[in-house]
Amino acid sequence: MSELYQTLLQDPDATSVDNGELALRIADANEFDINREASSLDDDQRGRAMAAIADRTRGGGTLHTLQTGALLTMFDHLTTDKTRAELYADMEDETGISRTQLFRTLAMFRVYGRNLLHDRETASRCTCEGLKLLAGKDVAEAARTEALEFARAGNFLTIKVAKNLIRKHARRHSGQGGEITEKPTSAGAATSAAASVLWQHRESQLQVVVRRQSQSVVVDNETIVLALEAALAAYKRVAVEQQTAPQVA
Repeated sequence: MSELYQTLLQDPDATSVDNGELALRIADANEFDINREASSLDDDQRGRAMAAIADRTRGGGTLHTLQTGALLTMFDHLTTDKTRAELYADMEDETGISRTQLFRTLAMFRVYGRNLLHDRETASRCTCEGLKLLAGKDVAEAARTEALEFARAGNFLTIKVAKNLIRKHARRHSGQGGEITEKPTSAGAATSAAASVLWQHRESQLQVVVRRQSQSVVVDNETIVLALEAALAAYKRVAVEQQTAPQVA
């Protein structure tokens, strides 16, 4: 059994090894070793490990969020008997944290955790949401690197700075140069429902539409997929509770 999972199983309430210390151990391990060690757990150990991670999971502050992301890395490798979506549905129920935020926290750790958990001073200058935006699936690596250098130089990595870096390097990647400027948007376009539609799917009897909450929200493909998975799981739970799918006129 792995040392990481052994620690988790022996100390589920973090009385001896707190999240900070355990997160540093996870940060110093690689994904292959964590996965190999997770695969050695039997069903009982796997279930107890999941429960312990749920109990330890908490939000609040960049450092704590990175620590939670480290724990979610261990959780992510416990996927033998259930699908990933089902596991995170269970975690959502246990912690009250949406699956979208759980996945974003996991991505935030995988992109920045192994650097920032060992550099608390830099971490203190980074906002959680800024790091989560930069950890998005479609963000250029150059934007992530520049953001880290920006914070290490003593600057505060805010949401606005993160968005500007994402746009800057997205334009460079697409071959567009020049300064990053905001495009003026008419009031009618800003409030248009059509302008907020990101994706839609039509069937003979229904239509599924994905809209952004507001025009200022940055949404990537991973966020859309996670939201659709969450919606499907929520619908299935309602259908099971009612023992029948709802009838729509």
